[in-house]
Amino acid sequence: MDKMTKWIATLLRIARATYVVAAMASILVALLGLLVALYFQFVMTKGPSLVSVPPIPQVALPPVTADSVDNRLKPPTNVRFVLTRPTIDHQLNGRGVLGYFQADTFNGLAPYPEDVDILGGKDSDLFDRINGGSGTPGRGAALIPAAKLTERINSGLEAGQPQHSDDFTLVVVAHDTYGVASQVTEVHFKLTYGPVPPAPTTAVSPRQPEPPMVPRALSDLERLARDIALIVGAEGSTVYQNTYNRALREPDVCGTSQNDSDFVVNYRRLFDHARPNLTAINLSAFYDGVCESWRKATSERARVQANAAAAQNAAINSNRSAEVQYQYESAAAWVSRNATLIVVGSAFGTFLTICFLLAFLAMENHSNAIRNALAVISESRRNEE
Repeated sequence: MDKMTKWIATLLRIARATYVVAAMASILVALLGLLVALYFQFVMTKGPSLVSVPPIPQVALPPVTADSVDNRLKPPTNVRFVLTRPTIDHQLNGRGVLGYFQADTFNGLAPYPEDVDILGGKDSDLFDRINGGSGTPGRGAALIPAAKLTERINSGLEAGQPQHSDDFTLVVVAHDTYGVASQVTEVHFKLTYGPVPPAPTTAVSPRQPEPPMVPRALSDLERLARDIALIVGAEGSTVYQNTYNRALREPDVCGTSQNDSDFVVNYRRLFDHARPNLTAINLSAFYDGVCESWRKATSERARVQANAAAAQNAAINSNRSAEVQYQYESAAAWVSRNATLIVVGSAFGTFLTICFLLAFLAMENHSNAIRNALAVISESRRNEE
């Protein structure tokens, strides 16, 4: 009987130790589960990582420069004759090209025969013009010897005259594609009769200084059209009215509307800049220059706005992706948090159950101790009697 009692006592001690370890493990699991649940709750509430969306700026129109207008209104300059055959070593047949007229012009020379005219000069009767083609920018009519010069050169070659050179002078004027004329210019060149070619010389006329800008107050489109029309004729005339109507149509030709205040302001500014050089002949060049300058400025503005819109769209798309990612992570955190809370509840329930069992064992031990104490007291009283 004593051995059975000892064995049961040992078994109870082992059970109590096991229950204590299990209770401690349960409370530890509950605490860790609470920490994990707090983490998932933080993931759910932190929100997506968004980037700021830049607004599309109201881009001001870049400066509409007057370069195009200036270039188109400049008359041809540096009118010259370029020799391609400076030395004549055999007889001429009357159609051999001696060289070409050239000029510096932004608009290009007019087509033959309006490109370069021979107005005079001491040797004008010795040369004729023919079509020089348009393959080279700035090239005009070609120059060939007239019958009088052909006869002189051929006679000298037949007579065996020694090599010599003659200087020739022509007075010419050049026109660009809009009909704008250059200054009347003397061109000089030298022809050598013989086999040794001399270096050709060309005389370059001085460039004309740019006219000063004439500042004017800004006005509306109708006032500007009237100022332009007054260049070509008196108010009320047919040519005045035609020019006035064409000036009013300039916004439509340039791809905008007559209500575009930016265009009207720059239209007026370019007109004020070019007014000293405007004539009835070169108004078409002015209109083309205005449209060219306007399209350059609006293209730059459109490029800046497109870049800003692209940056805004990139930020919006990034935020949408972040929002979708956050929704996915939030749902996963919600599931994980609830599962963790279930584990915490289970661990806490296990802890309470173990505590109940430990309390029951403690109560049983207490009852046994009281019974043993009572038995000892009873036994002691009987012995005393």
